[in-house]
Amino acid sequence: MSHKHEFAAGFEAAGRPTRRRRISIAATLTIVLILTLAQIFFKIARNPDYSHTNSRDGFDWESITPSRELRYVPCDGRYQCARLLLPMDWDAPEGTRWSNTVAIALMKLPAAIDILDPRYRGELFVDPGGPGASGVNFIKTQGDHLCSIVNDDSAVFDIVGFDPRGISRSTPRFSCFRAGNLQGRAIFAQNEGKGPWSERTLPIVWAKSAAFGHMCDPGNDTSEEALIKYYMTTASVAADMVGFIEASGARRAALLEQITSSRRSTGIQVSAEKLKELEYHPGQEKLQYWGFSYGTTLGGYFASMFPEKVNRMMLDGSGYLPDWAEGKWMAFLTNIDESLRTIFTTCFAAGAKCALFDPAGPAAIESSVMYVLDELKTNPIPIWRDDMVYPDVLTQEMVLESMFTATYDPYRRYPALARALYALQDRQNLNMTAISEFLPTQSIRSSDRDCASKDCAVEDGNWYHEANVAVSCSDTDPYMHNRSFSTFEQWSNDIHKQSRLFGHYFASDSTMACNGWPIRSRFRFDGPFGAKTSHPILFISNTLDPMSPVDNSMAGLDLFPGSGIILTNSGGHCSPRVPSRCRSEHIGNYMRTGDLPESGAVCETDYAVFEEP
Repeated sequence: MSHKHEFAAGFEAAGRPTRRRRISIAATLTIVLILTLAQIFFKIARNPDYSHTNSRDGFDWESITPSRELRYVPCDGRYQCARLLLPMDWDAPEGTRWSNTVAIALMKLPAAIDILDPRYRGELFVDPGGPGASGVNFIKTQGDHLCSIVNDDSAVFDIVGFDPRGISRSTPRFSCFRAGNLQGRAIFAQNEGKGPWSERTLPIVWAKSAAFGHMCDPGNDTSEEALIKYYMTTASVAADMVGFIEASGARRAALLEQITSSRRSTGIQVSAEKLKELEYHPGQEKLQYWGFSYGTTLGGYFASMFPEKVNRMMLDGSGYLPDWAEGKWMAFLTNIDESLRTIFTTCFAAGAKCALFDPAGPAAIESSVMYVLDELKTNPIPIWRDDMVYPDVLTQEMVLESMFTATYDPYRRYPALARALYALQDRQNLNMTAISEFLPTQSIRSSDRDCASKDCAVEDGNWYHEANVAVSCSDTDPYMHNRSFSTFEQWSNDIHKQSRLFGHYFASDSTMACNGWPIRSRFRFDGPFGAKTSHPILFISNTLDPMSPVDNSMAGLDLFPGSGIILTNSGGHCSPRVPSRCRSEHIGNYMRTGDLPESGAVCETDYAVFEEP
């Protein structure tokens, strides 16, 4: 007898499992399995950006005095840190441009050679996405991996990450909450409207977004903490990157003079060719850049605004620039259901290595998962133990959110997700004590006493939501701030048609937050997008990227004539999450030689999901 599950509607699900497996080992599941279940459902669901992890610095950033000159100091062991002072408003008259400033935090993983070495190729700036993710964190977690791709015996780069203006270690920080209100920020973040909506819940979530907008209104406040709210656009950060490369050029010139003077005094010859290559030409410096996810939007803005300043640019997991700027956001989810389906196909291929394996095939695995989701919708799992502040429940929305984030990082998250979903098939034997420890509602900061940064801005991931909204709503067409509820409802339904599992979740976590947004940005770029850049751009894409369909990268090739693309036959969001030596070789070759891959180049992965490397 067939049984069509509600959530299988968009998945071509093939009926109820013919035999709901007796999970004989479920009663003896180890605590490790339950910890995994809790982690996958509660700890990793808040934000899928791999760079967005709570980070405790071993370095006091406040010890660096911000400067208009780029002054790196040793920090966190082998890294170098700087706080670069730049104008808050790049459009301000020259005489008053420096009246209000931002201090940008930069962290460098330096090349292990000096700049006169023939192998030295300059600085590669990276942005992990978001918007709102920390480039400093990204350098600490992914810097070595990026170095292994772009560096070899012939060429070595400095890798530089930065926290964009208003975010994390860069000051003034964007915030809508009053200083010290850590509890309010945490409670708000934990109660964002997510998941399937009803006629009753949608207006509530809509109104809640408007309330957040009211709180963010700077009113007549003229402090830098209030003024930064008007200058959070991607265009402002693109202009900041011009500031980066100019400050870097001036620093290179000073360092070059220092080194050459020292060498000449000892009789060591310096290559005239290398000296010419390293000369600083004010206003003519060019950018080397690798942007991931939203970082491709930042790169696309830069290339559209300053096409003559591109030396190397890699856009990895691209959005579609006009779609972003208009706030339509219809170019994200077209792949995600097919991308999620890979958990079922790869699980079947992996056999017993996947906890959800069913010899009946991928459709049977998918159907068992949809059955669990249907059960959770009407029968969520109660969670309680004596030391909890209050009881909670494991809901369908929590599982959907975890499934959504897992599509970003299938190699790392699919195995744990499979184990967690498998465990849910035997609800009677779940260890409630272990699960309750990981409920986010049980841990709310009340002070920054144990944090190195003010208001735990670096340590507390709840700051991410504010930064994400600030940039997204600053970039979108102001029309999106004032659209009617009926217009939004129709847009939400259109998104839902793209993905019946995740459409409403995505809608609630994207431009809905711009409802009633009170801030009109004072530095914007509305296009035209695209240009003939001074060096071709390399687009990088996974064929089943859940949030950046290949079509976006193909559209980028049209916007930026002469550019190239390298595809990897895989799911996962952006290249660092998918192992492929073939792709890495293409990326490294582009950075070192400037050559694009041959047209139509497609790479395979080094090994399959659920397989050991």
